[in-house]
Amino acid sequence: MSALPALLLFLLLHGIFFHDVAFHGHSLSASTFVAGLTPHGPVDAPPNVPPPHLLDAEGAAWVDEPSPYLARAAFAAGELPLWNPGTGLGAPLAANLNSGAGNPLQLALNLWPSPRHADLFHLARLVVLACGMWVFLRELGVTALAASVGAVILAYGGYPLAWIVHHPLSTELFLPWMLLGLERGRQGRAGGWALLVVAAAGSLLGGKLQASLLCFAFVAIWAWMRGRRRDGGRGWVTAALAIGGLAGACLVAAFLLVPAVELMVRASGLTLGGRAQLAGFMVPWPSLASLAVPGLFVAPGRSFADGLLTPAIGSVAVLLAAIGIAAQGSPFRSMARLCGLWAAVLLLRNAGAFGNLAVHLPAIRGILFVKYTFTIGFALAVAAAIGLDAIVAGRIDARRARRAGLGALAAIGALLVAAIWTAAVPTFPRHVATSAAIAAMVLALLAAWRAGLLGREAVAAAFAVLVVVELRCFAPAAHPPLLDPYRPPAFVEFLRAAPPGRIIADAELAVPLTSAAAGLTDLRAIDVLTPGSYYAFFTRLVSFCDRVIHFTVDPDLAVAASAPALDLAAVRWIVTRSALPTSDLATRVRNQVGRERTARLFAGMHQLRTGGGALAIGPVALGDDARFAFTLPTPFTLDVTADSDAAELAWGTLVRGAGSGILLRTRVDGVPSDAPADAQVIPTGDAWHEQRVTIGRAGEHRRMRLRIEAVSRDGSPANVSLGNLGYGPGAAAEVRLAAERGARHAAEAGALREAFRDPVLGVTVYENRNALPRAFRVRHAEPTASLDAALTRLGDGFDFRTAALVAKADVVAVSRALASSAAQASAPSDETASAAIRGATPGSVTVATDGATPALLVLADLAYPGWRAEVDGADVPVYTVDGVLRGVVVPAGPHEVVFRYRPTSALIGALVTCLAFVALVPYARVGARLHGDGTRA
Repeated sequence: MSALPALLLFLLLHGIFFHDVAFHGHSLSASTFVAGLTPHGPVDAPPNVPPPHLLDAEGAAWVDEPSPYLARAAFAAGELPLWNPGTGLGAPLAANLNSGAGNPLQLALNLWPSPRHADLFHLARLVVLACGMWVFLRELGVTALAASVGAVILAYGGYPLAWIVHHPLSTELFLPWMLLGLERGRQGRAGGWALLVVAAAGSLLGGKLQASLLCFAFVAIWAWMRGRRRDGGRGWVTAALAIGGLAGACLVAAFLLVPAVELMVRASGLTLGGRAQLAGFMVPWPSLASLAVPGLFVAPGRSFADGLLTPAIGSVAVLLAAIGIAAQGSPFRSMARLCGLWAAVLLLRNAGAFGNLAVHLPAIRGILFVKYTFTIGFALAVAAAIGLDAIVAGRIDARRARRAGLGALAAIGALLVAAIWTAAVPTFPRHVATSAAIAAMVLALLAAWRAGLLGREAVAAAFAVLVVVELRCFAPAAHPPLLDPYRPPAFVEFLRAAPPGRIIADAELAVPLTSAAAGLTDLRAIDVLTPGSYYAFFTRLVSFCDRVIHFTVDPDLAVAASAPALDLAAVRWIVTRSALPTSDLATRVRNQVGRERTARLFAGMHQLRTGGGALAIGPVALGDDARFAFTLPTPFTLDVTADSDAAELAWGTLVRGAGSGILLRTRVDGVPSDAPADAQVIPTGDAWHEQRVTIGRAGEHRRMRLRIEAVSRDGSPANVSLGNLGYGPGAAAEVRLAAERGARHAAEAGALREAFRDPVLGVTVYENRNALPRAFRVRHAEPTASLDAALTRLGDGFDFRTAALVAKADVVAVSRALASSAAQASAPSDETASAAIRGATPGSVTVATDGATPALLVLADLAYPGWRAEVDGADVPVYTVDGVLRGVVVPAGPHEVVFRYRPTSALIGALVTCLAFVALVPYARVGARLHGDGTRA
């Protein structure tokens, strides 16, 4: 079979697996399953939709689907998609690799985004994956039928179908192309080494670096094995060239990787510490069973199970992989064994066989999360292709194949029985029946072959058919209707036509990025790589969000809507599904003050590790005292490393379960502290027991490691909640802040008025009449030592309408410029002053300003490296003001100020990429020369 028939085969299978998408007006979109512009998904979404056909529907609908529309807005303005002004206070776009805004593979979709084009893009990725696998297997030398089956197993297995609309596939589809380049390179072809580098670079640009690292590790191990001289390689030279090619790929992809690293360095501590750490905890071992019986151990009403994700390639594929490993006569047996070993190690890792490896090795934490199992499916697909090749080519006899098949089926059955016995109950018995029927057909097929009733060609063809049949049985049978997820409901139409201003909304209403794709600007943000300064601003001054995995998506809207910080951030519109609950506003504000401790901890977090039982994170309430808590069963150890300027560590301990209480031991390293040397006795009961540890003077930036250990006094199990654990200003200061902020929030709530009510959805839009415009002028500057100090000062009631907080290093220059005219500076006010935005694109903002005195022009957008400014065409410095915003000094009189995003990181990355492409030619030639004359097949 040549390449063209193989391509036609995959297109035919696309028509079979996705017939309703291809021909009947359905879609792969996840937006129908989750909230979007409305709490029930897109406008006109059907009320009863089938179970989700994929994992992490929220991630797909809230990140992958809207991102192309944000990139298109930049292209339409004649800019590169480098900045996203639509969420938070703005954030890098292309540098956030999850967005795909800078991924060349996604360029067409970014230029012309639409639901139908998105479906075509996602289906095309599967074709590219299948073709890459087919060409790679043919390069190895397996038969065309075996290569086709291997490609089918990889492209239509549970993993690609569960993640079909997610960005990781844009990373992982390059793995077979990388190996194809390696195989051709070791045969002395210069184009092979170049393909390895380009494919590896494409993987890096795909948006999931953890998946890239696993793919790179597989390629490196493959290069080591195939580089052996007995396998036709050149020993260590082959391995060194392969690793050099992977390193070179990083340079080729530098135009995005350098800005991405810049963003990662400035991302919230929650992203780089806690969130990545939590991904290191594995699911129970029964997930191994669903490798061969997809959909067995799942929650009711779901097609796939969050946390129980394995490759799900089916029993026939597993059996063929076992045959490939057992085929002694196959020249590819060593490759099959390597693939089997790789799959076994990762599957055992997912089952917890190696303990908390990802927890104790920060460099790889989260990478071996059960989410990243593509290479398992890939390895087993390769082994299965080798197994089928052994049958077709007569490289294994019927007796040995039958033994290998029976062993594989017995192992699958044992896993199923053990899983049901110990942990899980099947919720889809029909899947058991289907798997049993397929297993019976496999046994009959092996028996017929063993008895000589069928020849090996017929057996191979039957196995190929069974692979397709089994995968189709477990594939989604129906997809949701094709809808425009950004068709605006009435309240969105109102906001589009209303005076400009940011919005903030209820959880699961006008979700960030979704709202941005619909043309709104939302103070909330859902991006994984949330800039740390913005995250700190939102969680401390607007509202702390209980679901930290969603970052700033679900605030306490009553607290957020009445927060003075909304005025500073130019939030003019509050969108809610019901009337704002303000009767208990004082209690909500008090709880917010306590949660700010954890917000400060997350903002500076570097590492989070636990020992003992599973860690639960979320709200715990006693009466009206609701705290965000780390909850663990005894005995446990909680180990946190974080930066802070605070003077105190504080938390409340709540013990439930142990009859005689617990012993709690606290240790603080890195700073002097008054942590008690001896363990403290904390009784069981319904009360928070306050713990406070002094760690130095406020304002001194330092890194600290906190270690909390707890054991039950009588050995009985106990659950311990550490509520509002983090950095605080002290008990007296918290009481004062709760009272002062309560009064300010109440006053701000009085400035809200109902502006619109959506008669269909019942959504209400409030106008915040105290909101400042996006650009405004102040005449005074006050020094601040750090972001933490600036946020503390803002939280104390700093008057940001008349003055700005400026870093100590800049405040002298700013104050001197503002006082350039003593007479003007002494004027009590400048009633003629004005600042108005005259034009804005994703990467630029133009402000017209006028006033009788010099002023500091504040733009309520995120201060981030790369933003530059001109006043009347002359470059001026951009200052970070109020901790997170941008400001420039403007002289008296009328002026035009232009802010432009021109990141140095992107320029450096582009230069490195150009140099890397130049170096690619000699690298490929040297690699070919070291492996032959370039003519070897």
